[in-house]
Amino acid sequence: MAAGGIGGLAGAMTSRVVAQRLGSARVIWLALVTCMPFGLLMPLSSSGWGVALFAIPWFVLN
Repeated sequence: MAAGGIGGLAGAMTSRVVAQRLGSARVIWLALVTCMPFGLLMPLSSSGWGVALFAIPWFVLN
């Protein structure tokens, strides 16, 4: 949950600058294309180091 909070905070802090440089329509498509593949890692998570396969996508998707 902390990884998601940190990722959400990082996204909130950078979203305005990125949207001003690229335009809001491009940012929406860029977010979908770059972030959604990380969601495919979540079902692969397990105990031990497999927790990283849940924490990293949670950071990116929030």
